[in-house]
Order: sequence, then structure tokens, then C-alpha cells
Amino acid sequence: MRPYVITALRNPFLWLVPGVLVPVLVAIGALMFSRQNEVKATIWAQVPALIDTSIGGSSLKPPAEVEAQTFSERLTTESFRSSMITAAGLDERVEAGDWPGKSMTAALLSKLPLIGGSSGNDVEANRDSALAAVESSIRVEAQGNNLVHIIYTGGDAEAGVALVNAAIETFQKENVGQNSTQAQAVLDFYEKQVAERQEQLEEVDTNLRAFEAQYPVAMGASRPASEAQQLGQLQSTYNIRLSQYELALSRQSEAQVRAEASVTTMDNDFRVVDAPRLPSGPSLDIRRAAMLTFMGIVFGGGLAGLLIAVRTWTDNTVHKRDDVEKLLGMDVIASLPLLRKGGKK
Repeated sequence: MRPYVITALRNPFLWLVPGVLVPVLVAIGALMFSRQNEVKATIWAQVPALIDTSIGGSSLKPPAEVEAQTFSERLTTESFRSSMITAAGLDERVEAGDWPGKSMTAALLSKLPLIGGSSGNDVEANRDSALAAVESSIRVEAQGNNLVHIIYTGGDAEAGVALVNAAIETFQKENVGQNSTQAQAVLDFYEKQVAERQEQLEEVDTNLRAFEAQYPVAMGASRPASEAQQLGQLQSTYNIRLSQYELALSRQSEAQVRAEASVTTMDNDFRVVDAPRLPSGPSLDIRRAAMLTFMGIVFGGGLAGLLIAVRTWTDNTVHKRDDVEKLLGMDVIASLPLLRKGGKK
């Protein structure tokens, strides 16, 4: 360790330049490139009472958490993000390569003669870049039981407003289609159940009528005990089948009402409380700036340590008596002090 300390003391620029200058430059760059626009919309979400929960059960999670999770899952699909880009009116800009734009590295590489312009008109690549930008710039957060925040973070504030509005519009359209499909599935379930109950009721009714026709009873006469018991069982079964049939009809009617109400209640279940607006100016992403600064400190310190180590390993300069004796294999009889200007040591 001592040789490295001596090298650092004798060559301060080895660690001052990378250890101090690099973190400072990175911190300045982090402050410059960590300023982004934030566009936010607030949504009110509540559990829709459209589908009979006796079939699929109900979730114990708050409505905001359920909607935020569903929204985030849809953002991971290309079809949803592609619909967002179309709804935001960004298709032409994406195809032309104007949105989301190139990163600084890509912009510099595009100016090189062998690289520049090679993929500027690649529509598929531009589309992939736009889809990735949507996924990375839009996030959904739940707050409390009923509030959902849809947040855009990026450099283009106007595109951010358009994307947030498009995200809400696309999500609502998919919800309407999904609710309609789910409501139709419930109606089909009850329709099948009613048909089954009706068939069972008709079967019992046929058996009951056949028994009465096979064992008629004269006016004022009584049935034998065995026949009366069998007839009672048939009538009991008929009453049970009748009640099951009427219950199935009742549930089918309720499901029909819920399905018809789904269109009119959708706006109340998921509605915009605060619409997205253009921000007054970009804000500093403190987390991003701190992370980049920390990386600059680590990189600068590592580079300083590496330079000191390399300098120490490659230094063949004689600094003391032991170095001479070790190099020549002979004892040093005397040494002359280093004289500076003015005759001082």
C-alpha cells in the first residue's frame, strides 16, 4: 500500500483529474439531461356492478389498485401501445422518424459517413422505437381506493398530453368491449342454465302425468299407501325443479339488466377527474441525476485508482538508498542531498 500512497502524493494529477473532474462533469451533465416534462391525469375508478359476482367472485383489492394493475398489464402489449400511438395522432411522425427522435448517441453516429442515414427511413425500426418509448414514458400509479394517476415523463410535453389522453381513450374502449363480451358470456351461461332447468322440469312433469294416468283414482276413493308415497315423491321433485327453473329465470333477467346498463354506467366506473395539461416547464428528475452522479463518482474513483496502480507498477525511478542497493546489489557509501535554488535542501 505504501508505494501506491507515495505515487499518489508525488503525482497528484493522476487522481485529481479523474477523481474530481470526471464526477464534476458527470454531475453537470446529469443536471442538464435529467430535466424532463411530466404530464399527469387523474382517473376515478370504482368496481362496476354489472356482472353477477356469484359466478366469478369479487376481488378484495381496492378498485384503484385493480384498474392500475390492469392498465399496466395492457401497456406491456404492443397492440395497446400501437393503438395509443394512432389515437394520439403520432403515426405520421413515427413513420417519418420525427418521434420519439434519436438519442444523443444515435444522433452523433448518424453524422458519421459510414453510418449516417443508413436506417433513417426504416419504418419498422421507427415503429419499434416508438413502441419502446411509449412503454418507458408512461406509468400508472394507484392512490387510495379510487384514484389512478396516468403519468408521462419525457422530453416532448405536447406528445405527452396526447399520449395520456390516448391511453385513457384506448383503455375505455377496450373496457367497453371486454365488459360487453363478459356480459354476453354471463347471459349465455344463464340461458343455458334456464334451458337445462326447463328440460328437467318438463321431464318431471311428464313422469307425474304418466303416473296419474297409469294409476287413476275414483271419485272419493283413496290411493294405496305405496302409490301415495310414490306420487308424493314425484310432486316433491316437481316443486324442486319448478323453484330451480324460476330462480334461473330470475337470474337471467338480472343479468340482462346488468348487460343493458353496462354502456350507461361505464363513464361512472372509470372517468377523468383531472385532465392532462401542458406543464409550465421541465422538472428535475432527482433520482436519475443522483444515480448518474454516483456512477460518475464510482467511475472517476476507479479510473484514478487504476492510473495510480499502473504508474506504480511501471515506475523504475530510484527514490531511496534501498532502491539503489536492490538494483545494483552493492552497499551505498554516501548520498548527496537534493539542492534547490538558493542552496537550500
